[in-house]
Amino acid sequence: MIPGIKVDQGLRPLPGAGSVETLCTGLDGLVERAADYYAQGARFAKWRAVLQITADGCPSDLSVRENSWGLARYARSVQESGLVPIIEPEILMDGDHTIEVTAAVQERVIQEVDQACHAKGVLLEGTLLKPSMTVQGADCPQKADPRIVAEMTVRTLERSAPANVPGIVFLSGGLSEEAASIYLNTMNSFPKKASWNLGFSYGRALQHSCLKAWKGSETGNRVKPRFLRVHKPIPKPLKVVMSQGHNRRLMNSYFWLVTPTKRLHLTLPRRLGNGVS
Repeated sequence: MIPGIKVDQGLRPLPGAGSVETLCTGLDGLVERAADYYAQGARFAKWRAVLQITADGCPSDLSVRENSWGLARYARSVQESGLVPIIEPEILMDGDHTIEVTAAVQERVIQEVDQACHAKGVLLEGTLLKPSMTVQGADCPQKADPRIVAEMTVRTLERSAPANVPGIVFLSGGLSEEAASIYLNTMNSFPKKASWNLGFSYGRALQHSCLKAWKGSETGNRVKPRFLRVHKPIPKPLKVVMSQGHNRRLMNSYFWLVTPTKRLHLTLPRRLGNGVS
C-alpha cells in the first residue's frame, strides 16, 4: 500500500471572475510541507481545482488560467520534495449543457494545464492526471449512452492530454457507482491512440451506496453484516492508506470493503483498470 496526502487547503472565491468561480489555496510553504509529508511516508499528493460551466460564460479565461497555473505550481512544488502529484482539474456536472459543450471546455482546460506544467518545468512522466469524464450537465435532457460518453471522453483526452503522462485516473464527480463503472469499463474496451493507463480515483462512486445504507444509525448498523459476509476481512497492515489534510487518518475495514484500490481488486471488473484511493 502506497500512502498519499491531500495538500490543498480548500477553495476560495476568485476575485474578478464569475460568482461561482474559485481558486484552490495552499501553495504557501508547500515545498516544505511536502518534504515533511515525504519524511512521514507519503509518496503522492492530490490537489483539486474546480471549474463550472454556466450559461453566462463560465469558466472564464481568468478562472481557467489561474486554476491551471495553481495546479502546475502545486505539481512542481511536490515533485521538488519527491511526491508524485495527482493533477485534478474537475469540471462540475452542474447545469444543463450538452456533452459537446463539456468536451470543448475540457479540451481547453486540460490544454491550459499542460501548457502551465511545461512552463513550470513539471516532469509529466512523474504525474497522474485526474479529470472528470466527458458527460452532459446533470440537468441536460439529452442523456448520452455509455458508448458515446466513453468515446467522447477518450477523444477529449486524445486532443488535450499529453501522451507522456503515464496514467489517467478519473474522478467520479456526481456520477452514480454504476454509471462511473460502466463508462470506465467501456473506455477500456476499445483501442486508443495513446498508451495511458485509464483507471479510477473515485470517492462517492465507491462509498455512496454504503453510506446511504448505513447512515450512521442503529438501522444502518444492521446492514454491515451483509457487507462482511460478502468480502474477506482486510488485513490490519492495509488499514493505513492515506493522509488527509495535515493528519494521518486510519480507514477502518468497512471503508475498504467498498473501496478497492490498485492492489485490492475486490468488487470491480478487471477491465476497469487500476485505482487510486
